[in-house]
Amino acid sequence: MKTWRWVRALAAQAEVGDQLPILLDILALQIAQQATALPDLQ
Repeated sequence: MKTWRWVRALAAQAEVGDQLPILLDILALQIAQQATALPDLQ
């Protein structure tokens, strides 16, 4: 699953102490997926 890849990416980023950028990327991806999964409300 994509979620598992995100977890592995987070673990790799955490090892170098630079988690914030990947966390923001994950958040943006989740928001984008939810927006495209929902029907247009307008």
